[in-house]
Amino acid sequence: MEFVDPVDFSVWGRVIPGKVGDFRKWISNRINISQLAAHQLFGDVVKDGNLVQIHSDCNWSRIPAMLSCIPEFIEPGSVVVAATGIYPSKEEKYCEIHNVYFRLGACPVCTDPPA
Repeated sequence: MEFVDPVDFSVWGRVIPGKVGDFRKWISNRINISQLAAHQLFGDVVKDGNLVQIHSDCNWSRIPAMLSCIPEFIEPGSVVVAATGIYPSKEEKYCEIHNVYFRLGACPVCTDPPA
């Protein structure tokens, strides 16, 4: 069977508390908003220790490259992968084989549902 590269994965991570300014600069450049707007949009998310999206709309084959270029303001060990459009949480399904969060059906990378 030919492998079809699943599309639409996002990479998430938690901002290191002392690096919030670096995150604010990065996100304001990435989505073309002011640093003040970035603070207003993401300040509570970061302050509460929630995950922020680092990369989006990646093919599965690009995930290793995306995981190798995590910004320095992201807390080591906090990085996770999820199907795009899903906030990685305990409420979502998780494939232990591919370490990816997803919502409906089986893991989008597996050919069979995870055990």
